[in-house]
Amino acid sequence: LYPEDPSYWRLEWEWLRATKRLVRSPNYKPQPDFQGEGRVYLGLELEVNIAQAVRAELAEIVSKSLGSRGYLKYDGTVSGFEIVTHPATYRWLLENFPWEILLELENRGADPKGAGIHVHVGRDAFSSTDHIHWWLIFVYTNKIEVIQLARRESQRYAAFRDEEENRLADFARGIRGADRYVAINTMNRETFEVRVFASSLNPQEVQAALGFVDATVEYTRTLSEQDVEGGALEWARFVEWVRSHGAYGPLVREI
Repeated sequence: LYPEDPSYWRLEWEWLRATKRLVRSPNYKPQPDFQGEGRVYLGLELEVNIAQAVRAELAEIVSKSLGSRGYLKYDGTVSGFEIVTHPATYRWLLENFPWEILLELENRGADPKGAGIHVHVGRDAFSSTDHIHWWLIFVYTNKIEVIQLARRESQRYAAFRDEEENRLADFARGIRGADRYVAINTMNRETFEVRVFASSLNPQEVQAALGFVDATVEYTRTLSEQDVEGGALEWARFVEWVRSHGAYGPLVREI
């Protein structure tokens, strides 16, 4: 069945009705339930395509596995849903997210191709305007390496654009961008949204995406202008730092 076939849309509507209690609307925003102890809280959004025939069944399975740790949302850019977590620390997510559901989805024929992983990080995770600025500059300066790590380059959904790169100082001061479909979405009041990663049902790749956001925020936390002038924003320096911190094993392996 193809989208131009009326039967497709009838089945789509039936699926939405059947899973209304499990798969929320795109605008659903519950009260955040913060998990873990730390200063950097992350929110995972993992998009996945799922055939209509098994979509309702998998929504039930994934929702049950997530429990209070997250929820499912309908996303019009994929033929399935996205898995969303409540804000949590990187370590808490590694230890408590039900990673086995990714393998269950893969075994049931779910497909991450063409979808994305978005990682939100709270604006209050940053210690200063300079901290935000160095973090933004680091990601944009190393966009070639970031794209390789992210396993995709998407001009449609996660573009690295000169317009945004030229306004990083403004975004660091709290001015919000006008386009969410860029590498780092700055439109949200409470978070920055890192949109660069291709979706995946491989736990290590998803963990590496979370680790990258956490690690880059911590790496840039104490940088001074002198550090930056000395090359601290170079990718090799960051990789050296990450390798010296055992918590980022999945990220190191992906790098």
